[in-house]
Amino acid sequence: MEKRIDSAISTVLAYDADSSLLTFARSLIPISTLISNYNSSSQSPGLSSLEFASLVLSWFKSDFFTWTNKPPCPCGSDGSLRSCTGQRGPITSEERIGLASRVEIWSCSKCGNRNIPFPRYNNPRTLLESSHRQGRCGEFANAFACILTSLGFDTRYVLDFTDHVWVEIYDVIGDRWVCMDACENKADHPGMYEKGWGKKLSYVIGVSREGVKDVTQRYSRRMHTEDFEKRRNLVTEVELSVIVRQKNAIQRRRWGCSDSRAAELDRREAAEEHFFKMCRAAGEADEDAWGEVKERFEGRISGDSFWKSSRGESGAGVLALPPPPPKSTSTSTSTSFMNETFFTSLLGPISQQFKNKKLVGLYFSAHWCGPCRQFTPLLAEFYATHKSLNKDDFEIVFVSGDRDSASYTSYLNTMPWGLGVGFGDGRKDTLNSRFNVSGIPTLIILDGVSGEIVSRDGRKDVIESRGDTELCFASWVSQLPETSLAKHDEVDLGRLQIQEEASERKLAFSDMQNGKLKSTSDTTAEEKKLEISSRVKILFSQFVKKDGEKPNDAAVKAIKLATAPYSTEKSAADFLVKMNGCEKELVSTMLETVIKYLGNIESNATQQRFRNIKVGNKIFHEKVGRVSNSCEFLNEVVGVSYFTNFEGEFVVDIPVYLCDGELKACLEKLGRIKQMI
Repeated sequence: MEKRIDSAISTVLAYDADSSLLTFARSLIPISTLISNYNSSSQSPGLSSLEFASLVLSWFKSDFFTWTNKPPCPCGSDGSLRSCTGQRGPITSEERIGLASRVEIWSCSKCGNRNIPFPRYNNPRTLLESSHRQGRCGEFANAFACILTSLGFDTRYVLDFTDHVWVEIYDVIGDRWVCMDACENKADHPGMYEKGWGKKLSYVIGVSREGVKDVTQRYSRRMHTEDFEKRRNLVTEVELSVIVRQKNAIQRRRWGCSDSRAAELDRREAAEEHFFKMCRAAGEADEDAWGEVKERFEGRISGDSFWKSSRGESGAGVLALPPPPPKSTSTSTSTSFMNETFFTSLLGPISQQFKNKKLVGLYFSAHWCGPCRQFTPLLAEFYATHKSLNKDDFEIVFVSGDRDSASYTSYLNTMPWGLGVGFGDGRKDTLNSRFNVSGIPTLIILDGVSGEIVSRDGRKDVIESRGDTELCFASWVSQLPETSLAKHDEVDLGRLQIQEEASERKLAFSDMQNGKLKSTSDTTAEEKKLEISSRVKILFSQFVKKDGEKPNDAAVKAIKLATAPYSTEKSAADFLVKMNGCEKELVSTMLETVIKYLGNIESNATQQRFRNIKVGNKIFHEKVGRVSNSCEFLNEVVGVSYFTNFEGEFVVDIPVYLCDGELKACLEKLGRIKQMI
C-alpha cells in the first residue's frame, strides 16, 4: 500500500524537481489556437478555467499523445503479427534518463525481429519530447498531469489499484475535484469505471503537491457491499486513514504550505468529506452523480478489443442501456398509492397534495426562531431547485410554531411549497407528539407511500449537501423499501408518457405561432436597455455638475459613453471616474491594486492559489470591491470572472489561459488606463 502511494508521490514531485520542466510543458500547449478556435465556434466567447481544461484534454488526446497497444516494427507489419515475449530492466542511457520502470520486448512474426523494445518511461520530460509522446494509461496520466500542472491547476495524480491511472483537477467555481481521463478524453465522468467499464474497484488514491486523499467514494457506489469489502483488504480502514494522514502532512511540509493555504486545503477536504458522506448514504441509487446515461454504460475506448477484454474493461457484463419505456394509454398518475388513512389522519385535506410523491417533508418551524429564519431560505432554495428539474415527487408541509395567525401567514408566504398547519390548528400538537419533536427547526422526511420516517434530521442532510440537491434527495430515496420504489416506478412511467405528450403539443403550438413568442434575446435586450438608461442618468449628472457641460452636450456624451463604456481605453477611464463621482484617487488606487495582484499571478502562473482572490480579503475589498463597476470593468478589460462559492463568499478567478502572454498585455493596458485617470 505505502509503496504504491510513495511511487505516485514521486511521480508528482518530479513536476517541480526540474525548474524548467513546467515552462517547457507550457510552451508545448497551443493556448492561443485553442482559445481562438473556441471563440470562433462558440456563441458566447470567454470560458471558465474548467472549460479551458476540457479543451486541453481534447487537444492532448487528439493531437499530442498517442495510445500504443503494441510498439511498431520497422517492417511496418500489422499489429496482429506482433507479440510480447518478455521484459527487462533499463540498460541504455536513454532508458535510464527516461526513468523506464521496465522495457517490454516484442517480436514480429513477419520479419522475424525478436527485439522490439517498448520502454515504459516515467520521466515526464521524456514523455513530453516529440519522439516519446506515446504509451498507455500510465504515460497518458503522467504527461497530462504535468501539462495541467504547468497551466497552474491544482492537480491530483489518481492511482486506481486495479491498474489504471488518471487525473483530477480542482474546480474553484464548483468547489470540487473533477475527474479528467486523458486516455478516454472524458471530463467529469467518475462513474464510467465502475458503471461503464465494469471495473471492480478497491482503492483509488489521489496524490497532489499538497496532499494525499482516499477518493474511492467518488468512483464507487458499492463500497457498502460484501464483495467490495473483500477486495479492499490490503490494510484496515483505520490503518489506511493513518497512512493517508501521515502522507498528507508530509506533502504539505514539502510544499511549504502557509497557514492560510493549509486552512483552505482543510476547508476543501471537509467539503469533500461531506460529499462522500452523501455518496455513502445514496449508494447505487445515486444515478445523478454519474453524468449522462451513455457515459455510465459504455465500455473503455482506449486500447484494442482484445486488450480491453483481457482486462475486463470492455463493458461486457455491465447492464445494457435500459430500453425506453413503452407508450401506453392505460398508465395514469392519478391513481394514489399512498397510505391515505395515515396521512389524512395527521394532516387532513392537504394530504391530497401528497399523491404520487416519493417523499414528504414535515418542516417544524416558527418565525420568531432565529435558527429557523436562517434555515428556511436554504430549504426554500432546495425545494425550488428540485422542482426546477421537473421533479414532481416531493412535497413539504410547514408545521407552525408561531404564536399568532398573522405571523404564521406571513412566514408561510416566504415558503414556495405553500402548504401549512397553522396557528390554532390542533393537528400541530398531534404531529409534534407523533414525531417526538423536541426543538425547531426540525425537518422530518417521510416515505410518500407508507408514511414511515426516512430521515429524522433532514435539516442536517440539506445543509451538508452543500447545494447538491439531487445527491441529497437520492440519499433519501435510497432508504425507501422495495415495495415503495416499485410503486414509484409505475408512476414514473406514466409521468414520462404525459411529459412526452405535453412536449409534442408544445412543439406543435410553437410551430403554429411561427416565431411570434417572445424570445430570450428580447428579454436580454430589454434588460440591457434599462441598464444603459440608468447609466445615462448618472453620467449626465456628472457631466453637468462636475464638468460644467451644457445639458444638450452632456446628454450626447452620457449616451455615447453609457452604450460603449469599454470601446477604447480612454472611454474605460472616463466611465470609471464618472460612475464613481469623479473620485479619481479612488479609481487610481483600484487600478494600482489590480495591477499588483495580476503581477503576482504572472510571476506565479503555475500556482492556482495566486489566480483565485477572495474578495473577503480586506485589502482587495477596500481598494477594489467597493469601487462602482469594478466587477464589470475587470471582466470586460481583463477577462476576470466574479462568482460566488458555496460559502457565500465572492471570489475572483483569473482564467488560466490569460496567464499566457495575454496577462502581460492586460497589465500594459491597465497601466495606460491608470495614466489617463
